Amino acid sequence: MSAWAEVEGSEIKESERKFEDNFVSKEFKKLDDSEEYLKILENRLKKIKKNSGVLNQLKEKREDLINNLLNESQTINTDKDFQLETEIETNKLISQINPKQPQTVGEIAHLIKHDHLNQQKEEQEEEENKETQ
Repeated sequence: MSAWAEVEGSEIKESERKFEDNFVSKEFKKLDDSEEYLKILENRLKKIKKNSGVLNQLKEKREDLINNLLNESQTINTDKDFQLETEIETNKLISQINPKQPQTVGEIAHLIKHDHLNQQKEEQEEEENKETQ
């Protein structure tokens, strides 16, 4: 038996298929100051059109930003970058037992750096303990 089976004899009224509020306003009211606001915006637009210096400044700024984006985004991948992404052959069983196994050469470098920092921290703590004793 299907969970979506039709039940005989049951009619769903059209009004039951709608929300109480369909989120559509049939009445449109203008705000009291909408005409005033439109006039202000039109005046601003006229001022901008009359003053071509503003438009030129905006064009120059846009061109500068585009040039900066194009020039800064040019990164060249070196052989070293590709070598860091080389995958390492790992034993699946060891990876299950000890999940902190690196998958790529780049991850090994990160883990070694992390281990080195931990070792430095431990050495500093030992020195501080010796000084306090």
